[in-house]
Amino acid sequence: MRHSSRFHCLRGNHEQALVDIIRGDRSSLRFWLDYGGVETVASWGIDPTLAEEAGKSEGAADRLIAELARTIPGDMLEWMASSPSHVCLGDYMFVHAGIRPRRAIDRQSEADLLWIREPFLSSRARHPYMVVHGHSEIAEPEARSNRIGIDTGAYRTGILTAVGIEDDETWFLQTGRPAWL
Repeated sequence: MRHSSRFHCLRGNHEQALVDIIRGDRSSLRFWLDYGGVETVASWGIDPTLAEEAGKSEGAADRLIAELARTIPGDMLEWMASSPSHVCLGDYMFVHAGIRPRRAIDRQSEADLLWIREPFLSSRARHPYMVVHGHSEIAEPEARSNRIGIDTGAYRTGILTAVGIEDDETWFLQTGRPAWL
């Protein structure tokens, strides 16, 4: 895997949790499994019952972690670990979760960039950039004076949202609403 100047893939809290787990930090395992980890395990061709058992015993957790480390190629893991937590382009900052209001961009913590909700979501502070983020699920994308939220819960709703930005214009693109909604 490699990074590109034509597109940017950002590291989010789920990717960071997976990297941390494989590198030996078991504290993220329960969260990761509860929020998409079981499905991720299955997508890598690992028996999902191993993931279900991992929450019940340390031995099963160890077996799952070993299987993840064996199955996920090292270059893929390194790509996830080295993906940026944010990218600033023009007047916009793209980040997984958000920023700590009233803190300089170069002083933001990785934890906030990957995990923050409040006080970011309710802040009316003017940021140095228009912040485009996901992480906090909303029914419809929202454009505020200081941020643009685009997490419409694709894992649950089937609706994936993107934002188009050109000059001073922004617009949203979405996958269709599934019949089961």
